[in-house]
Amino acid sequence: MTELELVSLCLKGDGHAQRELYTKYAARVNAVCLRYLGDPVEAEDLLQEIMIKVFDNLRSFEYKGDGSLMAWIKRLATNTAIDKLRKKGNLKIFSLIGKDDEDPAVENEEMVEVPLDELRQMIVEIPDTQRVILSMFCFDGYSHKEIAGRLGITERASSSLLSKAKKTLAEKIQIYQKEHE
Repeated sequence: MTELELVSLCLKGDGHAQRELYTKYAARVNAVCLRYLGDPVEAEDLLQEIMIKVFDNLRSFEYKGDGSLMAWIKRLATNTAIDKLRKKGNLKIFSLIGKDDEDPAVENEEMVEVPLDELRQMIVEIPDTQRVILSMFCFDGYSHKEIAGRLGITERASSSLLSKAKKTLAEKIQIYQKEHE
């Protein structure tokens, strides 16, 4: 079934289509929630909230080709996760930008492969604001201009916080590599 057919049937109240939509997208939405929130229980709760929003707002979805439904759902998930963090007061953005805010230099020493679960845990441990910007930029493809507009910060602050997130992640990876040499 195509995305367009799935949406059409969901809008008609077809329970089978609604279950299919949920089943098809829930795991990916949960991954987005976990990346932003860092807590599996909170991510699962937010997943339910987002899927309700998906069904409530499905009439506003505009089909723009294959993959556009996932893109629309992912954007809804990202915005909902950011709003949740903002309401909790977990998005703290400081305008002080120091000299050491440039991208960390990555040395090409012998690398130890980091398992995906370990890498996910490292990302979850990054401070909330940095993790949000890292997720928006690296995983969701937002530009610094879009991030700045969504979070109410400057593009420079977005870039700086991304740099700090990368540096934090690089440090965690180095620690992991030393432990597994």
